[in-house]
Amino acid sequence: MKVGVIGAGRIVRFHLDTLVELGFEIHGIAARRNSAGISALVHEYKIPNSYESHLELFRLNLDAILIASSSTSLFEIWQDAVSLGIPILVEKPLFLDSVSQKFLDDDFPNVIVGYNRRFYS
Repeated sequence: MKVGVIGAGRIVRFHLDTLVELGFEIHGIAARRNSAGISALVHEYKIPNSYESHLELFRLNLDAILIASSSTSLFEIWQDAVSLGIPILVEKPLFLDSVSQKFLDDDFPNVIVGYNRRFYS
């Protein structure tokens, strides 16, 4: 299965290690222009495609996407990604309230939001 990754921050390595261990192919990565981390990840994980725009990444024939970008860009990227109809894991809270989170659970079963400690209670 080919996975696309958006973001190149510290948490991405944990996801990449797990994906590789499970047999996924990291097929492409996108990070903002002048990202300090993308070059190291491309080299370390031998990622064949790298981009400065998530929209370029979406042109690949991907089976799943990991969105681990900065919080300020998550919602926009998610809106673009959801139309692809493939499984999506979002690393950070996509919404800032539990009502919106419920909307996501009900209407987008192929989307999982991983880092959602604010809703534990």
